[in-house]
Amino acid sequence: MPDNHPMSPPMSEYPLKITATSSEPQKQSKRRFQGVRRWYLGGLLLLGVGYGIGSISQPTQPIAPSVAENKHLLPVEIDRLVQVNAYQQSRTYTGEIVAQNTSDLGFERGGTMTQLLVTEGQWVNQGTPLARLDDRQLIAQTQDLLAQKQQALAQLKEMEAGSRAETIAAAQANLAQEKAQLQEMEVGPRTETIAAAQARLKTLQAQLALARSKRERRQNLYTQGAISLEQFDEVVTDMDSQQARVNEAQSQLDELLAGTRPEILTQQRARVKQAQSQLDELLAGTRREVIEAQKAAIKQLDSRLASIELDLEKTVLKAPFSGKIQKRYLDQGTAVQAGQGVVRLVQLDGVKAHIGVPTSLTSEIKIGQSQTLKIDQKSYSATVKAILPELDAASRTVTVVFQVKGAGSSGEATSPLLTTGQIVTWKWQQNINTSGYWLPSTALVKGIRGLWSIYVLGDGNAAQGFVVERRDVEVLYTDGERVLVRGTLDGTEKVITNGTNRIISGQKVKISKQ
Repeated sequence: MPDNHPMSPPMSEYPLKITATSSEPQKQSKRRFQGVRRWYLGGLLLLGVGYGIGSISQPTQPIAPSVAENKHLLPVEIDRLVQVNAYQQSRTYTGEIVAQNTSDLGFERGGTMTQLLVTEGQWVNQGTPLARLDDRQLIAQTQDLLAQKQQALAQLKEMEAGSRAETIAAAQANLAQEKAQLQEMEVGPRTETIAAAQARLKTLQAQLALARSKRERRQNLYTQGAISLEQFDEVVTDMDSQQARVNEAQSQLDELLAGTRPEILTQQRARVKQAQSQLDELLAGTRREVIEAQKAAIKQLDSRLASIELDLEKTVLKAPFSGKIQKRYLDQGTAVQAGQGVVRLVQLDGVKAHIGVPTSLTSEIKIGQSQTLKIDQKSYSATVKAILPELDAASRTVTVVFQVKGAGSSGEATSPLLTTGQIVTWKWQQNINTSGYWLPSTALVKGIRGLWSIYVLGDGNAAQGFVVERRDVEVLYTDGERVLVRGTLDGTEKVITNGTNRIISGQKVKISKQ
């Protein structure tokens, strides 16, 4: 072999390599690589010639190159695309158990609480008395109204029976007296009456003159300082009183002399007419409208009695539903106001669940739907009872109310299965209308910038293999070991579902036997 062959350098040249410059080893490596390349091309040429000779010598049994090549292709599993127009998305929402009723009970009227009949945690049935107010004043009012009613009933009975004889006689005597007075006024005063009035006036005038004399004497004494001012005032007061009596007597005498005035005669005639009317009414019996008025008064008394009876009922606080006493706010003997809370009662029968959901979900939830709720790893049947109209300000969700079935008891002997405040979860299968293809998650291949791709079979056949093509897809939803995707797909592709980490785009593969 010549000395310049790169594969067999002379032994004498090795020491020179060590002392050579940095570019000399690179040139020698390049010459060595070119020599290897010549040997490889020569071997391929000989192999091709031998294969051609063998093909010419055996034309009846040809061996296709694709068969030999297929033995070295990577086997892969495939799956055909199946398009869907919608899918169900599972979402879990959380809420809490709420009692059917939770009420802070109080009296409808104020008063002093004389009895508190329950304790915290006690079970009570509907209608059970819980507390009482002092009702003594109401009882006294009831007795007073009952007495008034009895009196009104007696008067009504008398009206319906008619007037008694003694009542009629009294009315007749009153009428005779009024007529006599009227007759006396119309005739005028008698002579002896006028003389008596004149004599009385003279007597009073004499007493007035005496009083004046006393006043003059006392005034001189007071001026001289012999008496006090109090003693002088007594005389002056006595004289003024005497003057008033004289004036009154003079007025009465003038009236007697002038005769009875017309307005007094008119008043007396009116009294006579009134007495005559009363007598006629007694003789004719009680009028129908008077009897009806008396009956109306009795009904009014009955109404007042019913009102007090209602107030008496309100002095007893009763349980509006069966449940347990959660809390006592007041103690016995406390003065309470109307509406003030006394006890808190919780109804444990038929508990409800309040669960917040997004507003977009409310259109799919229907009232009366049967659902399954999970509480403490146990499932309960429930029915959608209502969807509350207001949006929760904190969670920005709408509250769905579920009526939980078989979650409580109706008596004290059996404890309720659920209590208020427990956490409840609800898994909702939401129907999403969108087109896509379900694939095994193993078919996904990571793309650039966080995108995803899949490998599909391209051109080729079973004998020569198929060319691998890459398609970009968008993952819409992941459900366990499968994914829903969409992308540049027409639905006829055969998707490679495993071994995607061993292949690249453009590589030939074969379909494995399944």
